[in-house]
Amino acid sequence: MRVIFVDNVDPRTVGELFGGRIDQQGTCFNVVSKSGATLKTAAQFLVIRDLLRGRFGKKGTRTASS
Repeated sequence: MRVIFVDNVDPRTVGELFGGRIDQQGTCFNVVSKSGATLKTAAQFLVIRDLLRGRFGKKGTRTASS
């Protein structure tokens, strides 16, 4: 198992990640924010969710919250 931490919202970094570094269909994305209100974390989540929904559709992606 490989773990990748995306700790910034740089479009180039995220673009490289989704441009072929990972198998999007076989990957689990875990979004963590200690406060639950971190803007950068929320922005990353929304960008990644939209990228995945664009590729797999809404039914092909699942989100869960605690």
